[in-house]
Amino acid sequence: MPQEKTWEMIVAPKKPIPLDSLEVIVAEGEPLNIGYKRPDLYREALDFWNKTLVENTLSRSSELSDALNKRDSERLARLTKQIAGNNPKFRMTRATLNGNKLYLALNSTSYEDFVGTNVQAITNQDFRTRMMQAGLGDYGDVNHYFANPIAACAIIYGQDKSNRESEICVPISMRSNKVVIYPNVPHVFGGLVDLDEKTNKINLGHHIRTELREEIGIEDERIGGALFYGIVRQKPSRHTEVILGIPVFASSEEIKECWKNNASGKYESRNLTFYTISELPGFLEQNMSTMAPPGAAAISLFLENIGGKR
Repeated sequence: MPQEKTWEMIVAPKKPIPLDSLEVIVAEGEPLNIGYKRPDLYREALDFWNKTLVENTLSRSSELSDALNKRDSERLARLTKQIAGNNPKFRMTRATLNGNKLYLALNSTSYEDFVGTNVQAITNQDFRTRMMQAGLGDYGDVNHYFANPIAACAIIYGQDKSNRESEICVPISMRSNKVVIYPNVPHVFGGLVDLDEKTNKINLGHHIRTELREEIGIEDERIGGALFYGIVRQKPSRHTEVILGIPVFASSEEIKECWKNNASGKYESRNLTFYTISELPGFLEQNMSTMAPPGAAAISLFLENIGGKR
């Protein structure tokens, strides 16, 4: 029996768009005013953030202890940022596609608000319901009070330059218990997107290449042209995410070596498993209900389009 999707499409191109051909146009969106309008819900969000900080610290306690004992300030700074970094993010309130032009309405938010609202909503159904009811009652929008920082994830498919479908391998990571969102589940690769504050633009291609360097250690020269598959909203968290597909000119052995030896952010994953195109439908059927929704969406959209050929 087919499993119910854990995401919904909110921007769906007729066919994948080469990222180099996609023009992203940014306008000002609605601010996140949960603290003023709904202080009771905001207190719950902050309480969850504080609880998460404690859990994150405990999960990295041995690494922190080692860095402190060795007085390794560089490593300690990196660990502190990974555990408690509360960087500004850019909240997406609306998205519309017109041809090759992607219009995004953005405003400011923070990682703290993301964890307190979107991440909490994954496991706290009562909180999610009350947040949606509050947004509907106050603004006619069930998603209004969620932080919803713009994010992007990519399914990558390793292949040689002959482009033979039989040679394609798709790595799926098993998330570690050191990450805040969707620990210990299968996923692809990606993260929250930053806006260039000088140009007021978003460069999805630069973002995803940076993520692939950090999470899997792939060098830029091995990465092919990315494809825009659309934007989904995760049903459990209400969070929106850009979905991309990216060819990588490397074998499964080469990709695994890059991850082991070059990835500064490999702590996010416990291991990589590689699948052929014929194996992916079975993997998706078995894991869709438990894996990170944007990862399931990325696999589904990839299979529908087999890269960008359809």
